Amino acid sequence: MSNELTTIGQICQSIDKMAQSLNESLQGTGISPLRFIATAKTAVQTHADKERLANADRNSLYLSIKKAAGDGLMPDGREAALVVYGNQVQYQPMVQGLVKLARNSGEIESINAEVVYEKDEFELYYDFDGVKFKHVPNWKDDRGQPVLVWASVKLKSGERMARAYPRSRIQTIATRSKMSKNYDPSQGKDWEEFWRKAAIRNILKYAPKSTALDKAIQEMDNEFDMAGQVDVVEEKPIEQPKQETKASKVVKASAPEPEKKTIDIEDLPEVPF
Repeated sequence: MSNELTTIGQICQSIDKMAQSLNESLQGTGISPLRFIATAKTAVQTHADKERLANADRNSLYLSIKKAAGDGLMPDGREAALVVYGNQVQYQPMVQGLVKLARNSGEIESINAEVVYEKDEFELYYDFDGVKFKHVPNWKDDRGQPVLVWASVKLKSGERMARAYPRSRIQTIATRSKMSKNYDPSQGKDWEEFWRKAAIRNILKYAPKSTALDKAIQEMDNEFDMAGQVDVVEEKPIEQPKQETKASKVVKASAPEPEKKTIDIEDLPEVPF
């Protein structure tokens, strides 16, 4: 019987050797290093794309695990996930992880996001008293097709925020993602998770954030080909009027005036009515 370790076994052994480094990264997070290491090894052993993970760049894998530890998120697929892009591994915060970091920020009391279906009851509007928001899922019947996703934040100051992102907006976001299929209800097994994560990511731009939460959002930008551009509309730069130089004034003064052409009304073609 061979005593040689499998590739996954070698990776798990290397994660064990990261104990001291991970212990330093986990300082202040309240997470036990032993528990974190056990979770990271389980994530590697049960990864949905284990073969690609095993053949990916090892340094990027270990760095992703260390980044997750630094942000205080468990790489268990719920708080954070280890995602393979080409030959590289990146750590991605998930909805549960973002909610955890938001609550730990010291400013946010609660944060939520849910998908709305066409047969649900939904209202979101603003007046002088603030945001008015209501979502009643239709649990008694077929809820129909997903139409939008909302996200809401309640600050400890009492202020409330809510935003809704229609399906067309989510589809636009998906076109920039390296995991675009995961946003498609017909293809993505966890598409609701990706819709909710997109909504939370966007609304958090308007809420106070801790350093850890800000770092986690920056890690999420790695999912997109245009990092940080998920919620931005490109605008054409305004052309500034060119300043006339002395040389251009001389050229302009010496240039002949364009010949004025007189148009005879009788020469114009008839316009049918």
